[in-house]
This record gives sequence, C-alpha cells and structure tokens, in this order.
Amino acid sequence: MAAEDDAKLAWRLLAPWVKHRLVEAPPPAVLKLWEAIKTRGRITQTELAGLGIASRPTVRQAVKFLAHAGAIEVIDHGTGKRKEIVVKNPDWQPADLDIFQEVESA
Repeated sequence: MAAEDDAKLAWRLLAPWVKHRLVEAPPPAVLKLWEAIKTRGRITQTELAGLGIASRPTVRQAVKFLAHAGAIEVIDHGTGKRKEIVVKNPDWQPADLDIFQEVESA
C-alpha cells in the first residue's frame, strides 16, 4: 500500500521508461534531440549528430520519428548534400500517458 503522493512520485520517476517500453512515447534521446532542434529552428543532420547528444544512428532514428510525428520536416538538398532539419510544429509534444487521470462515471 502506498499513499497517493508516493504513487504519483513513483510514476513520475518510472513514466519515461514505461512509456518508452509501451511505445507510448519516444526514447529520452529523441526528446533531447527535439529540444536541440526546436531551440535552433534549423539544423543539418550532421550538425545535430555533432552536438554529442546521441550517436549518429540514434540521430537518424530520432529524425525519422520526429518527421513521422509531424514535428519536423527533413529537406534533402540532393545526393551528397546535407539533410536539413526544419521545425514544422514548434508546439509538438510527445503523448502524455497519465495513469492517475480519473475516469468520469457515466
């Protein structure tokens, strides 16, 4: 048995891991990369990888995730050119799973 405050604290600590495992939210690295992209507004994929937030493969996966989610647009300037990442929806937020949301009774 746990007090409600204790349960909420435990959920806050475990939520990122649980959401990621349930595919409800992106991995933490994606969120860090999103913040870096959103702050800059425009950045190349190479520059993003150079920030040291995540490995190149993780950057590629994060870019795919964020593009699919509609948060960014990837502009490919042709063969051998750098892919530019542009913020498409600056208000985008990952889905928020709240297990403490009360269900209204019918």
